[in-house]
Amino acid sequence: MGEVPPARRRLLLPAAALVSVLAASALHLASSCERHAAAMPLASSSAPAELVAPAVSVPAAPGSALPPADENGGPSAPVVVRYGFEGEGHVPLRVQAAAGGAVRTESHGGGLAVRFPPRCPQYGDPTCPRVILETSFAANPGTAPLRFGAAVRLAANETSDGENVLQKGFSHGHSQFKLQIDGAGGQPSCVLVGTTSARIHAVTAGISVATGQWHTVECARAGASLTVIVDGAVAGRVDVPVELSIVNADPLRVGGKGISANNDQFHGALDDVFVSIG
Repeated sequence: MGEVPPARRRLLLPAAALVSVLAASALHLASSCERHAAAMPLASSSAPAELVAPAVSVPAAPGSALPPADENGGPSAPVVVRYGFEGEGHVPLRVQAAAGGAVRTESHGGGLAVRFPPRCPQYGDPTCPRVILETSFAANPGTAPLRFGAAVRLAANETSDGENVLQKGFSHGHSQFKLQIDGAGGQPSCVLVGTTSARIHAVTAGISVATGQWHTVECARAGASLTVIVDGAVAGRVDVPVELSIVNADPLRVGGKGISANNDQFHGALDDVFVSIG
């Protein structure tokens, strides 16, 4: 993460009527052959608002944003997507919000992280502020090796029954991969659901990240194994079917599953969000 001028260290990003978005992210798409796309101007007033990403390396095929899918629905070349929330350029993360929800930036490691709304007294109250970030610029893993995660900062008084860090797809009627922070204990869990079965495969870490400090949390699927990793150490592992395939048309969402009243809103700060396929 690069150094950010002091004037950028505290920004309010509402759902609409955003005049200029200065917080941003870094996105890299890795493949055996790459080209670099030129930066686009900063986003201006729009609804929904947009966060913009500074740099993209894309596969060799001219004009393509992602490699084509293979026979299992996954990308035909490795893909890595990263959002670090500073810089300027293109590939938007749209800000979707309801009930006055907004994300704010805060300093982290010489750069910026994004902070989501505080917890409401009553889960599902339609007056609670809600906000997520989302992008349709996301590949499906199919059956390929998959890693996804983020740096999280969550206090003990910010936990709830479930807070979504990132997800693509839903457990009912779709397929899905998801990282969430579960329950009052603030334990990370990783979730996979395949295209051919509604069975939810989940692994929960045996430790809490609701300490008010920054932690890295990662989910890793390789063959028949799903692992949750906290601060670089394995914190749980379960078996999953080798044939489990994740393919859906849903965007990648960060901070919640949507903006409905029961959106499993994340209430802490996030940075260095990533998805790696292949």
